[in-house]
Amino acid sequence: MFGYFYRWLFCLFLISDCSAAFAQIDTAFWFAAPEVSVNNNRFDEPLFLNITAIDKDANVKIAIPANSSVTPISTTIAAGTSVSIDISSWKSRIENEPYNTVLNKGLYITSTEYIQVYYDVASTYCNCNPELFTLKGTNALGTVFYIPSQTSVNNSPAYSPSPRFSFDIVATQNNTTVSITPSKDILGHLANTVFSVVLNRGQTFSSAARSVSASDHPAGSYVVSDKPIAITIKDDLLEGIQFDGAGADLTGDQIVPVNRLGNEYILVKGKLGTGANERDLACFTATRDNTKIYIDGILTYTLNAGKNATHEVRKANIYINSTEPIYVLHISGLGRELGSALLPPIQCTGSKLVGARRSASKVFSLYLNILCPKGAEGSFLVNGNPGVIKTGDFVNVSGTSSWVTARVLIDSNTIHPSQRMIVSNDKAAFHIGLFQGAFINGTAYGYISNYGRNILPEKQYIPCSTAMVLKARPIADSVRWNNLLQDTLINIDKAGIYWVDYYTSCGTIRDSFVVFSGKKSLSPQRLSICSDTLKIKNSLLADSLVWSTGSRDSHILVSNPGIYWADNYTGCEVIRDSFVVTAMAVIPSTKRVLLCADTLLLNASGTSDSVRWWNGSRNNSVLVNGTGIYWVKKYIQCQIVIDSFIVKHNNNIVTRKDTFCENFPLTPNRKDSDSRFIWNTGDTTEMIIPSVSTQIYWVDVIKPCRNERDSFIRVHIELPPDTVICGQVDLLLNSRLDNTLWNNTIVSRQFKVQEPGRYIASYSSKYCPYAADTMFVNLSEKSALVFIPDAFTPNGDEVNDFFPGNMENVSNYKLTIFNRWGEKLFEETLAAWSGTFKQAIVQEGVYVYLFEYEDCKGRRYYLKGSVTLIK
Repeated sequence: MFGYFYRWLFCLFLISDCSAAFAQIDTAFWFAAPEVSVNNNRFDEPLFLNITAIDKDANVKIAIPANSSVTPISTTIAAGTSVSIDISSWKSRIENEPYNTVLNKGLYITSTEYIQVYYDVASTYCNCNPELFTLKGTNALGTVFYIPSQTSVNNSPAYSPSPRFSFDIVATQNNTTVSITPSKDILGHLANTVFSVVLNRGQTFSSAARSVSASDHPAGSYVVSDKPIAITIKDDLLEGIQFDGAGADLTGDQIVPVNRLGNEYILVKGKLGTGANERDLACFTATRDNTKIYIDGILTYTLNAGKNATHEVRKANIYINSTEPIYVLHISGLGRELGSALLPPIQCTGSKLVGARRSASKVFSLYLNILCPKGAEGSFLVNGNPGVIKTGDFVNVSGTSSWVTARVLIDSNTIHPSQRMIVSNDKAAFHIGLFQGAFINGTAYGYISNYGRNILPEKQYIPCSTAMVLKARPIADSVRWNNLLQDTLINIDKAGIYWVDYYTSCGTIRDSFVVFSGKKSLSPQRLSICSDTLKIKNSLLADSLVWSTGSRDSHILVSNPGIYWADNYTGCEVIRDSFVVTAMAVIPSTKRVLLCADTLLLNASGTSDSVRWWNGSRNNSVLVNGTGIYWVKKYIQCQIVIDSFIVKHNNNIVTRKDTFCENFPLTPNRKDSDSRFIWNTGDTTEMIIPSVSTQIYWVDVIKPCRNERDSFIRVHIELPPDTVICGQVDLLLNSRLDNTLWNNTIVSRQFKVQEPGRYIASYSSKYCPYAADTMFVNLSEKSALVFIPDAFTPNGDEVNDFFPGNMENVSNYKLTIFNRWGEKLFEETLAAWSGTFKQAIVQEGVYVYLFEYEDCKGRRYYLKGSVTLIK
């Protein structure tokens, strides 16, 4: 334990400027690593943890706490250096798949000293799918999150496994309940329907979008937990076609909870796209209703909690401020290769020192997006060199006169491949976004500066000596100690509790110290609580004392059992006076069940000193008029006797299920002469005729002292369309109904087809005499034939009106059409283009197409080219 205390003592006394207080750094980091599509290759290898030790040598441990079979990695990193630790061998143990499953895959990195960490998907196999995820330590942990996401760029459908947007959760404590309300349907769960999972320390859970379509991304989903968690977002293999070409790139970041957000941001534009397609995206997610968002001082969006907006950025920077805290997700990159980063708010955040390591690949360029307070732009050092980031690199920001930004290319001769880079500015805290990539080889993007306020530890424990000096850290405009001294140093000569308040432009921060020597403990006194509160009095005389509750009075009042103590400080001696407090003996009584009554008088039987009912009443009896669980506590000397009463309806039967056909009358299964009926349609009759538009019906049968519910689900048998199969026949048909009769021989929900022929699925029940569907399975050995013309004439003469032309033995296809500016005009599956966009014939000209199809053996083909539309 004392190693932790001496760590802070060393920082306090030996270092003139503890830069660790300012960086995106910590001594503990939790991370849920995303699953990355590999497409039968090695797009996610190697995997690195890039770690920078700040001002002291750091002993670092990397572990998977929920998987004891994995041996942790331990290493020592010298102060002021960065290392890349290859954890590729752990890939299957840390990448979070399958989705919608509790997994034992959380990463936990700890250090004896402050470090900075980011997770690097390097992909040296192809230099094609890189991304970095900055680990935010304590700033990443929280209990309330919204999920930020872009909603305008699709994940590429041309890879396997299918790339998706996902958010990955890791728990930091056992028995953590996480409740998720997805904004869109996700794998395994419906939109706007809350569900919960329980995770132990280091366990993870991944939620993924249901498709590769950007419109299906669950932006604004709501996640709450009863204990701290961390969340990673990932958007895998985003298509670069709308920016510059047909590339696809991984993006993502570790996000922060709502309480770490701000309402003032600056976005520094990257180099995503070229020419007319060069633009970045700013994706906003609101956390409170009626949030107004201003861009460069102009009101641009008004959003409610969980709602989103996407803003195109074509200028060097934009200033963003809002009336309530918001997430700002920046989609940027180099050329057609995308990266993303959660922007840090600029209020009371930033770093004075950050570290990174340049990629070993010579293919990649290294850019820095920098924002700093105006007046500090001339004070940057890169590895001690003042000539890399220059005053002339910076430009002003519209909407604010306090900040300037720069985009700086770091030459490979300045920072060599694999070399570490330390950027510092002793004049002001700054923010740095790191871009590493190439126009056709992938882009890694992330902010490596501090996302949270500069928070100091609550207490530092220091061994007492005969002559001591406590030193305030140089992080404030002014300081004041608990003895009102306003110097940076105070002399102390005895044990006790001391603190210093730092007054900064962002508020007051308190740094506190417990100075102690050898601690002695008296034998604990044993006490019992026999009333609402118990007064515990310290029995010793001392120069000062502090209770376990933080009180400094001579006594404390407690109302809960537990262990309490008072530390008595006399010079350099500490004596602990401790107390073990137990509660009254609690004697539970047998529960009494009371059935079916409108009102009941509950009595606290027997004698007692006093009583207390669940509602605060102290009477001997209470009147209740509804179902529920009620209790009364009877206090008898130093004992509590509990009586409980369960008042409920008798035999509350819910949900008997049946199926029905269209227009077949529905009536309850069981009813009495005095029953009443309430249908979900609003009808109160015993029988109703279902309409053709409603799928599910239910009726509540209201009876004296009993309610029953019958539900009815419309029968719907729809087999796949007739199909032609080449090769071996192996189809699994599913009617989605139990007791389905197949070809008048087999009763089952599913039926396996292994021969060509006609197949009939039929069904009958009490409310559905007969329902059926038929499909034909035929064999074919023909190859797929596709005719794609160079031109077509959608003029309504029924000749060459659609694009593409004829197809044979094509089982599935998808067609996408773009104009010469890259705008998507058409994207459909199993449908041809009639030359229209927004219900109107487009102009004559040349259009670009992407055509993906499968033959009857499931082999996939890709065609791209241009077609001329002639009216």
